Amino acid sequence: MKSIEKSGKIDRSKLSEEFYLQALMETGFELEMLSPKELERIQFECLAILAKQTETYNKGNSSSIRVETAKEILSSIMYTLGVFLKTFPLADDALTALKNEKIEFLYRQGFGQISSMLRTAKLTHSAMILNLPETGNVFYNETVIDAIEGFFKLYNPALAAHKIHITADYPVYLPVKQQAGIEFILNYLQNISHENTFCLRFPPAAVHNLLNGYVENYEEMAINIYEPLLTTAAGCILSGKNPQLLNLTRTDVRRLESLFRGKNSRKISAVISGAFDKIQEMFSFQPGTAEYIKDSLTLISSTIEIALENRTPERVFVIQKTIKNSK
Repeated sequence: MKSIEKSGKIDRSKLSEEFYLQALMETGFELEMLSPKELERIQFECLAILAKQTETYNKGNSSSIRVETAKEILSSIMYTLGVFLKTFPLADDALTALKNEKIEFLYRQGFGQISSMLRTAKLTHSAMILNLPETGNVFYNETVIDAIEGFFKLYNPALAAHKIHITADYPVYLPVKQQAGIEFILNYLQNISHENTFCLRFPPAAVHNLLNGYVENYEEMAINIYEPLLTTAAGCILSGKNPQLLNLTRTDVRRLESLFRGKNSRKISAVISGAFDKIQEMFSFQPGTAEYIKDSLTLISSTIEIALENRTPERVFVIQKTIKNSK
């Protein structure tokens, strides 16, 4: 007998990840699942937490604070509540908790969640910087090391849980969308960690020469390092070569162009998935990294399709370029 999955009135996928509490209340009110009286009670209890947090901000001084500061602290409170409410699989159940529980209790639960994510992020970062890919790319080095450390120094979950503080200039291949605060940082770090795990399987010299072939002065460009490595490694598999060498030739690229010509992104994805299976067999990535690479294949397939339409297959299947006296 097939299990029947429980569903609710509120479509969780349509709620904002960044402003989850606000979206949940608005949707609940529109669907008449949240009454005006209940909405007023929630707002009042949020303001009560704001009063306590304002006192903390003023270090016990009863003097007033700027309106802009009060708005930021209130945004932090609402973000923290949203973090906990997201733990409910169904948005309907999250709304029920919002209606029936004290907001102070929900806030404490959210703060606990944020504290846990902050610890995980710090551990992830500490482990990451012990084994980074060798690269002269300034955006990678300044973001992954310096900017993330700056975030940990500046982050204040009690008064500004929703703030990121840094610009995160290095682009991960699968971008972190519609998230703020520690949720953004943790997901960003996890994505970089998966990409690092992949990139570390290749000799630094081969990676350097490949990136030289990918874009001129790659060290000073805000490029993602993982993308050309993954696509070129897949190209090597399809060309019968060792993917670790990343050593495609112009003849290989022309053959790959012929292989994919006339195929749409869905058919391209099927071919690339086969190449990934062989890469996974060779490298034995842990489930999280393997899943990340699989999630990358749809985007890679679209990139290949566009490159073929533009007659630029070498933009995805990169040929190494050796530059003497490079930085």
